[in-house]
Amino acid sequence: MHNSDTVDNNAFGSKLEQMLTAANIKNYTIAKSLNYDVSYISKWITGKAVPSKKNLENVLATVSRIISEQGSGDSFDDFCRKLGTGNDQHFRETIKQELRTAYYETVGESKSEEYAINNSFLRISPEIKYPLLLDYARGLDEESPHNIVVMTDLFSLDHGSKLRMAGIENHRFMLSKKRRDLKIDYVIDLSKLDGNNIYNVILLIHMMTCFSLADFHLYYSREAAGKLFIAVKDEFLGISILGENKHFICTTGSRDKKKVEELYESIKSGINPDSSLFFSTDMNSLLSSHEYLQTLLSPNARWLVGHVTEHFLPPDLFDVFADECFTNESEYIVREEAKRAHLLAINAIGKSQIRIMIYNRALVDFVLSGEMDFFNHKVILSPEQRKKTLMHIREMIKKINSRKLKIIVDGFSDDFKYITNPCMFLSDSLDYLRLENQQYENNIMLSKDEYLRRILDVFFENIWNCNENVFDAETDDITMRLDRFIETSELLMDI
Repeated sequence: MHNSDTVDNNAFGSKLEQMLTAANIKNYTIAKSLNYDVSYISKWITGKAVPSKKNLENVLATVSRIISEQGSGDSFDDFCRKLGTGNDQHFRETIKQELRTAYYETVGESKSEEYAINNSFLRISPEIKYPLLLDYARGLDEESPHNIVVMTDLFSLDHGSKLRMAGIENHRFMLSKKRRDLKIDYVIDLSKLDGNNIYNVILLIHMMTCFSLADFHLYYSREAAGKLFIAVKDEFLGISILGENKHFICTTGSRDKKKVEELYESIKSGINPDSSLFFSTDMNSLLSSHEYLQTLLSPNARWLVGHVTEHFLPPDLFDVFADECFTNESEYIVREEAKRAHLLAINAIGKSQIRIMIYNRALVDFVLSGEMDFFNHKVILSPEQRKKTLMHIREMIKKINSRKLKIIVDGFSDDFKYITNPCMFLSDSLDYLRLENQQYENNIMLSKDEYLRRILDVFFENIWNCNENVFDAETDDITMRLDRFIETSELLMDI
């Protein structure tokens, strides 16, 4: 052990105590695994001593392994969420890196590839694949307003970094409530997005879903190639340069306000407003502008249904929910347009004018919760209404050419298995997304960019022709599936 006579602070002891407390790990457990007296661990935590450099890596490896394998409890779950690690190895490396950084801060030294100058750092070939934010963003006040700009080669990042940059940690969205005080301008290199890569397109849509709860704008620029730049106004900056094989060559960060402001303004001023990928709109605008009808009448209409929408509601239930959702006199015209659109959708589906893919999970969630997206209003159907709707869907399906309907049995990645799926409505004239952000606000996105529209077209066809997780909805098979759902709704009626 190093004696603490030359120690300027207790960063290492505080970080170690914080981690062990969060994981519900006792000092004795660490001491036993290291073959140390428990008093050694106590001295580390109180700052009276730190491990020797010779034994440091062994200590870090042991501590990270024990926390990973034996951590438990709600506080540990929260700790894991904050670290946002994608797998056990990445989790351990993140713990080791944070403890290692705290250690060298404590002993007043730097590793050869790290330099602390003017409240900044530089790391060459960082040991972990996601070096940004680990030292700086952890201290960010999550409840305060922030202005953030990001420029990143998103689709060239490693798997874990890609997920976190998309706002996904531990299979969940980072944002779970409306945060319009978070202003995020996000620039990506769209040329790296290929509709043949199903995962990346789904990742992009989920990223939009997560950040739709903030004041979020998405742009494209080739300038983002090979980079990962982040600037939080008045807080910090992070810059990483990407090499081959999705590895970071180097990364730097700083809290120097002048540097932060310079990078923030540099990225912000370089954004071309015409490079935005989507227009944000609302359902009333889609209806009053007749764009909703346009998506039904346009050639080559295709739907990807991630949650049950008004398109599948029986006609005799329309007025019930229209009375609930269109309450103002000023919405009378919108309501009438919605009624026309609803009848037209039923007719178009019945005549097999639309190719439809629907997630099996969408039907399961509808049966259990009764929640329906009714013209972008959240409505809850009673078990009786659910049964009527399912029976209506069953009758509609009998009229559909089986080659025009497919069922997605499972998702396309475990990364998104706990995330609700969006709806995508494509046609030759207009594309729009209805994101499932649980708020029914700021979630309708009209595709603005023609290149992106082509990507979505390729993406849809790849899923449509996918041999895994997607199957043709033969009439008998889907009817049997719906019969089971109807039986479930009948059971709920008796509860």
